[in-house]
Amino acid sequence: MIWIILFPLVVWFNFWIAGKRRDQMGQIAHNVLAIRRCGGCGANILSGRPSCERCGWTGAPPLMPGVPVIIVAQTSEPIGGLLLRFDNEHDLAAKERLLLTLTGQDPLAGPVLLRLAESTANSDTRWMAMRGMATLRYTACAQFLESSLKDSDVFVRANAARALGDLRIGTAAAALMVMFAAEKEPAAVEQASLALRMLDIKSAAPFIRQKLPVFTGQTRSWLVQALGELGSVDDVPAIAGYLDDMATEWAATFALAQLSGVNFGPHRMNGLSAYPEPATLAARAWWQSHKGAWPRCDDCSRK
Repeated sequence: MIWIILFPLVVWFNFWIAGKRRDQMGQIAHNVLAIRRCGGCGANILSGRPSCERCGWTGAPPLMPGVPVIIVAQTSEPIGGLLLRFDNEHDLAAKERLLLTLTGQDPLAGPVLLRLAESTANSDTRWMAMRGMATLRYTACAQFLESSLKDSDVFVRANAARALGDLRIGTAAAALMVMFAAEKEPAAVEQASLALRMLDIKSAAPFIRQKLPVFTGQTRSWLVQALGELGSVDDVPAIAGYLDDMATEWAATFALAQLSGVNFGPHRMNGLSAYPEPATLAARAWWQSHKGAWPRCDDCSRK
């Protein structure tokens, strides 16, 4: 008899618990932000944005199956508190997460990030705030970025150059070239060379040629790619000389294809691809058959 009385109560209680869980899950879903990784430059793309703000890559929409996503909790913390924690944080990974929360929570945070970057004594805050301003497409920071090209901190200089490129600040061309010509630190040389490419500053080619024999490894690879975009067919022999260096062979293949207009094949971005890549082997064979008669080239489609 007691089960006849208790059974409806048990059923009702289970439905009540299920409803509470649905409400909780709905609240959680409301308080998270989906972020996907750009297939072009690796930057984070906030949900609801159709393309990467940094390189313009358009891929699958957010949360599409097969597209890697990061779920970052949104907070209702006032921006002042977030900025204070961001400035005082010394762990770079935690600092990056705070910046991601800040730019995701307030898409109009560019002015406050600029004021913080101008006033902080923390150089990590300064260069990371530059990233935030570039993410938010805050072009009003251009003058600050240009002045930061002369900063004593290498990461401030590197990120100032990169942000000028990301924001496509064409008026910074002269300042970027002066900085690049004088720069001796690999990290800043790399980012400045990319900014020169983004802004298509072809007059920087002589400075790139000067730096190529000075740097090695990854930095030289960045410079080879920059010369491929900003140089001329006269650079083909020099670029071809880097096809046999493991650190620069793919950059040289890419640059040679750009300068000559010859398609050597796709870059296979996976760990199972053969070494050297077929495209690099094709570039080496092409140069062997052309270097004796260079600059004559019947199959070139030059810049």
